[in-house]
Amino acid sequence: MATFALGAWIVQILGGAYLWSFTTGVNRPESNARATRLPRSLLFVHPLLGVVGLFVWIAFLASDEPVLAWVAFAGLLVGGGIGSFLAFRTFQDRPRGPVGSPDVRRAEHQMPVPAIGLHGFLAVVTVLAVLVAALQA
Repeated sequence: MATFALGAWIVQILGGAYLWSFTTGVNRPESNARATRLPRSLLFVHPLLGVVGLFVWIAFLASDEPVLAWVAFAGLLVGGGIGSFLAFRTFQDRPRGPVGSPDVRRAEHQMPVPAIGLHGFLAVVTVLAVLVAALQA
């Protein structure tokens, strides 16, 4: 289960990087996103927790030290809470129909809904896999 959790975590980070790329394009010439309502601090902390947690998980796999599994699990829970908040804010005032409006283009409105849903689903799978592996440690 620990190896499955590692694989799920890596896929999760790749999907998160794809979504994060939408928020980094605000006000860049190659992007038509001009604003975001997502807090910049959370857009930094959420992926940071995911990456740091992955390294803690790899350290757990290398050392078989149970405390590292629980630290990684705690990081996932905090990151998941932040991710849930970001998802809520993303869908809070999402326009129906065409992406954005002619005058205001928000980065979070340009994120594909299936990608957000898959990221959330894989987050739940990853948390459960890490929990099971931590309980077995």
